[in-house]
Amino acid sequence: MKEPQQSFDGPVEIVLGDEHFDAIALLTGYVEHEDIPTIGGLIPFDSTTSWSGLIVDLNQVVLRKMAIQKFEIRFSDGRVGEAIFREGIIEGIGPTPF
Repeated sequence: MKEPQQSFDGPVEIVLGDEHFDAIALLTGYVEHEDIPTIGGLIPFDSTTSWSGLIVDLNQVVLRKMAIQKFEIRFSDGRVGEAIFREGIIEGIGPTPF
């Protein structure tokens, strides 16, 4: 079962190749919960993480550019995540960076 684990709401920098754009991100990180069967019964196990969300304050030209390539989201504390933009939603690639 996929459950929300953490969230981020704040300023980010979107990096598309050599272009940089300031935006506001509304992101949610998820953890996939699984029950592993053992001789003693089921043991809860947190397996994969994922994240997704919305970007606010970007014009349509930038959003169209985001839809055709992988991009970076840089956070003010130095953390960086990679994502794609699909059907109006950001889908994170790899572990949750926030």
